[in-house]
Amino acid sequence: MNLISLNTWGGRAPGFTDFIARKKATTDIFCFQEVNNDAPESVREAPEEKLDLLAELTIQLADFDGFFTEQVPGIGQATFVRKSLGVVDVRTDTILATADMTTLRLPNGSPFYPRVLLSVVLQQPAMTIYNFHGVPGGNKVDAPERDLQTERLLDIIGPDVLPKVLVGDFNANPDTRAIVALEPMLQNPLRSAGLPSTRSMLYKGWDTSPYADYAFVSKDIAIKKFGVLQEVVSDHLALNLDFEV
Repeated sequence: MNLISLNTWGGRAPGFTDFIARKKATTDIFCFQEVNNDAPESVREAPEEKLDLLAELTIQLADFDGFFTEQVPGIGQATFVRKSLGVVDVRTDTILATADMTTLRLPNGSPFYPRVLLSVVLQQPAMTIYNFHGVPGGNKVDAPERDLQTERLLDIIGPDVLPKVLVGDFNANPDTRAIVALEPMLQNPLRSAGLPSTRSMLYKGWDTSPYADYAFVSKDIAIKKFGVLQEVVSDHLALNLDFEV
């Protein structure tokens, strides 16, 4: 099984569409963050963002079943699963509501969007794919919001007896409590691989916050290969996980 996780950056980077075209033949599951779905101008961070990125991905990934969940109207996470795998359940859980974000704020003082977890349960193999986008801000270091989001993620993932993969943009450094607390339950191949960054040259804060993205894997899954793809198609680099259940 081959999985790619990528914060799309709204699909604004040159080469993004070509990247998906190159990877779709060899990828079984795509997990995307920052996906616009008929997004209003108010959620767009740059004029180059594609406001209908979900529709574009749905057309491009015609051999996949696509599932989308909103953080706020017009933007959220999307998971695409190759049709041959089958899907038996899809759900969304709110991990952080707006009211939970009291110390991490946008530069204008407003709270960040709610943080949601998109869960897709596969038929064959029987397993759960979790797609998450953690709260940003605060230089990616320890914060009450990050501790709370990990506590709530564990509340959901812990009782799941199926093999599982949790991926996404966690907006946290590797040494934060929010990341370390997941490791007793889940493998963290990013740490064992010793990779220098999950951010591309398009990210202005690379020198101070080179990490954001993770793939956590339950211990009943064999990791065959893990890497960070070097194509610059976002301000994040795509994670590529090859595994066997």
